[in-house]
Amino acid sequence: MLRSFKNTFRLTPAVSSVMVLSSLGVTGIGFAQTRDTTAETVKSQKKTDAAATVANSKVQPHAASPARPERAVVASGGIEETLVTAQRRQENMQKVGIAMSAVSGAQLQNEHITSPSQIPQLMAGVQLAQPNGQGAYTFSVRGVTQNDFADHEESPTAIYLDGAYVSQMTGLAFQIFDLERVEVLRGPQGTLFGRNATGGLGQFISKAPTEKLDGYARFTYGSYNEKRSEGAIGGGLLKSGKILGRLSFVTSDHDPIFRNSAGGPRLENDHSRAGRAQLLFKLPEDITLHLIGRIGDQHNLAGGWESRIAYPIASGPQAGYGRLGGATDVLGYPGTGYFNSRNEAKNFANIRTYEATAKLNVPLATRVNWTTLFDYQHIKKDYKEDSDTTPVDYFEYFNGNATRQFSVDSHVDGTWKKLHWIGGFYYLNIFGNYYLGATGSAYGGLNDRYSLGTNSYAGFGQLDYAITRRFKLIGGIRYTRDIKDFSFQETYPGYSYTFNRDTVGSLAHSNTGFWSGKAEATYQVQPNILAYASYNVGVKAGSFNAPLDAGLNPDSSKIPFKPEELEDYEVGIKSDLLHRHLRVNLSGFFYNYKNYQALSFINLTQLVSNAKAQYYGGEAEVKWVPDRHWSVTLNLSYSHGVVKSIDLNGEGARDYQPANAPRGSGNITVAHVSKVFGGALTEQIDSNFITRQYFALTNAPDTKQKAYALMNVRMNYTTPNKKWDFNVSVENITNQHYATTIYDLAGFLGIAQIYPGRPRWWSATVAYHF
Repeated sequence: MLRSFKNTFRLTPAVSSVMVLSSLGVTGIGFAQTRDTTAETVKSQKKTDAAATVANSKVQPHAASPARPERAVVASGGIEETLVTAQRRQENMQKVGIAMSAVSGAQLQNEHITSPSQIPQLMAGVQLAQPNGQGAYTFSVRGVTQNDFADHEESPTAIYLDGAYVSQMTGLAFQIFDLERVEVLRGPQGTLFGRNATGGLGQFISKAPTEKLDGYARFTYGSYNEKRSEGAIGGGLLKSGKILGRLSFVTSDHDPIFRNSAGGPRLENDHSRAGRAQLLFKLPEDITLHLIGRIGDQHNLAGGWESRIAYPIASGPQAGYGRLGGATDVLGYPGTGYFNSRNEAKNFANIRTYEATAKLNVPLATRVNWTTLFDYQHIKKDYKEDSDTTPVDYFEYFNGNATRQFSVDSHVDGTWKKLHWIGGFYYLNIFGNYYLGATGSAYGGLNDRYSLGTNSYAGFGQLDYAITRRFKLIGGIRYTRDIKDFSFQETYPGYSYTFNRDTVGSLAHSNTGFWSGKAEATYQVQPNILAYASYNVGVKAGSFNAPLDAGLNPDSSKIPFKPEELEDYEVGIKSDLLHRHLRVNLSGFFYNYKNYQALSFINLTQLVSNAKAQYYGGEAEVKWVPDRHWSVTLNLSYSHGVVKSIDLNGEGARDYQPANAPRGSGNITVAHVSKVFGGALTEQIDSNFITRQYFALTNAPDTKQKAYALMNVRMNYTTPNKKWDFNVSVENITNQHYATTIYDLAGFLGIAQIYPGRPRWWSATVAYHF
């Protein structure tokens, strides 16, 4: 490992190549006074071209403005500064040596982003996985994901909501509204965020209360009778300004997208409600207490899946895997066709979430703060689908959970001369009762009930030291101990299987400690050009399988699986060129996995096992603002992943392409702003593409999604007084058909089961800001 660390910092071509970029118009090497962090809510100050952030920075509290459609430029005609909290403190994104993307709340509204499932269309190297359709979501970052449909498994892309970790994939099924921004960090973030962030990290940050009364109301009507309303109001509750509050809400409805050719109930509608309440107390001695309460409710007709006819391959390296072909499935029915189901019952996805967060910030001394965050989450989910996609009650899959989670994150951070430091501890308790099974004539009575309890303790610390005004070293370390207890019982008429402490002893219990950390060097080549290289170690905790069909003679030793460890080598350049009219961010990575958690799904049995894996690739993010009217953004990503020498079907060990891991992806946006009747008219066209990918680690031919591209057009008008916005958009304008999940059921049902992405969708929105 030490040798790997040394090799990392020999990657000097990334630094030397930055000198070529400097010839594109960035001159001068002077550095202005920089900023320090005292709170997570800060005032975004415009900077001149000569300004740069090095070791010690200073930021003041601010009052956030209402969300508005994002303009292409700021007043000076350059690209806006983006403030992020990637290192637990507010910083300019261009001064952080992490490959990341951030989207403002204004852009989310302008591009009609209403669900986390739409975030990937804005960012390079980020894909969506939906193992339960509307019942569960997760992100694949650089091709690293978790596509097990058992609810208890945690994703390698950690999700944080206002600083609190969301452990359940069901917890990502929320509405996006009244947000300050969304951040996605690529690569392991195990030092400061820790919990299972080997693939990356997504942060959703709500708009905080302000002293000034402000708010908005927003109404949308669109395809499939879409009716969406959202709004917020906030401000000071006392004349003294010592108590601030904010209320936000959203309602979202649309008719079913699927038709039903068998005459049964139509599926895949939306009926969602969510609300958020915040109180911010400004206590004596500059102490602040921020309370956030959230509730979400989703009651949808769901479980609508398409089918294509498939058959199992008889022999060879792919024996047992499905291939498209044939006329009918095992019940004698043809494939469903696009956005069609033949279900006989009202299938559903019912999800209710409650969450309460309390964040206490206490200044201990000049430039030293103590922050503690308490969070409680309760999630209840019930899901059922028609897996056979026929009007016959043959195989109807269901799953659900009732989960409670409590966490405490407490840390002290500060700045002393050239040193910025942070240290703290983390505690997480999760307890969930889960179920999955099936009804119908094929497997009627299959019922799995299980529980998983997790206690996790961690301590962490990180130091940033400015060797010179340009050169900075960063080092961090984290130790985590996970204690888990698992109990699983499968019943089927005439058969039962139990896995718990009474039947298998210590196999049902794990007590594991592991280290993660980072070592990084950054070099400020010029005020607006940063080069960085880092070595990171991330760990995803081990856990237990909950196979839908454990089989008649299950091997209990295959139920637990080990933690996976990732060594990550990163290099990158962040640059603002041509007097801040051109932004070019480049990053490259190499992943080396030990005990990679590889999910295989064959017929009805899904199992995670450990294997070796390697990934390499990079991202390019370019934004060009030639003048006050035009903006062009281009994001590209390449990721080449291989799971090495694993035998999934008894035909011998071989290499596989990871699931949900397209080699290439990207997006491009072109926007034009003009003055019309004294207001601002924004016209935008954007497109995103994904190359070929498989939705199963087996690389079964019937789980392959061909390369595709989506194109969207949008138009927004803001009145001269900036109080009214009018927006129209058409997404997926070519009505491209594509999948977000495919299951290989060729050997059981004679089909590939497909969950499609949204079809062409138009919408019209009016918003009022005050």
